[in-house]
Amino acid sequence: MNVDRLDPLAVRISGVAETGVNPGWSGTVVADAPFAALLLVQVGDTVTWGKPEVISATSVPISLHLHPLNWAGTAVQFHFCVGWRGVESLCLPIAPQNLHSPTPSALSFVSGEARTFCTVASDPPATFQLLFLARSNVAAGRTGVWRPHKRFRGAFPAQLEAALFGGRNGTVPARTAA
Repeated sequence: MNVDRLDPLAVRISGVAETGVNPGWSGTVVADAPFAALLLVQVGDTVTWGKPEVISATSVPISLHLHPLNWAGTAVQFHFCVGWRGVESLCLPIAPQNLHSPTPSALSFVSGEARTFCTVASDPPATFQLLFLARSNVAAGRTGVWRPHKRFRGAFPAQLEAALFGGRNGTVPARTAA
């Protein structure tokens, strides 16, 4: 990706682990300008994406929670959100000993770079990624779904094009996604 063509954006994330019945991680995304976020979750050969509305502020909540689907804690539904939207319908088996708060591996991001936020030891493992773009690099439609400006088509890796120029959420094979 030719990041020289994107407006610069620095993003920092901070937060804390949450324990209890629905373990997870909650925090705040702080950027130096308004932004758009793309949330990606890779499970095996599939990548699911979610696009919250463009964030007009420079600070917004972020969360990743694991909601057990049974009393034994052997399956979970993931809620991965920036602001109030994201990837919220992904359900996977998980070993009870892995039902705990995730640990982020990346807390700093720059414009146009998809980075792994964390990995959860579900079966198969789920890798949660984030990509941020400056608000000035995207256009939002009448329903709030944003896409990079047309001049950026082809500037991103082919793996990201379907999600970045697609709808609010979707699923693609991993070889054509992040």
